[in-house]
Amino acid sequence: MASPLSMAGAAVMGLAALLGVIGLATDYWLTTAVSNNGLWKGCVTLRGQDVCKEIVAIDFVKASRAFCILGFLFAVGVIVLIIMRIVVESFRSNIMIARGSVALSFVTGAFLIIGAAIYAGKTADLVSAGVDLGWSFGLVIAGGVLAFIGGVLSVLDMKNAQT
Repeated sequence: MASPLSMAGAAVMGLAALLGVIGLATDYWLTTAVSNNGLWKGCVTLRGQDVCKEIVAIDFVKASRAFCILGFLFAVGVIVLIIMRIVVESFRSNIMIARGSVALSFVTGAFLIIGAAIYAGKTADLVSAGVDLGWSFGLVIAGGVLAFIGGVLSVLDMKNAQT
């Protein structure tokens, strides 16, 4: 039977991946009273009507996209490794799979947070001028933090499996 820590790790990493991909895909990284922008498009409200256009991706937006996409892909890899440990009896004691899930969990968290940090750093002037970082940005940060928590759960699970 799979350990509760493995199950919790899979659940936390699943939530981290979900929050990361929702944050990546939605358009509320920067918000004002009449506009919102994401990594893919920006919208403005004109006469009560939302008008959205694909944004021209400058370098920092491309970098943020890349880090967040890679973070999401690493999260999927962690989930696969954890599920393999849960489902396949012979993998439960495989230390390489356990170490892989630990490493990828921390890499996932780092990539999601770095992607968000690049965006925040490059838009700091806008934020100081009254533009707010939106909930999409917050979801990516939350996904990164959850990935670190998933890494800690994987470490604890690995330690328990060795004793």
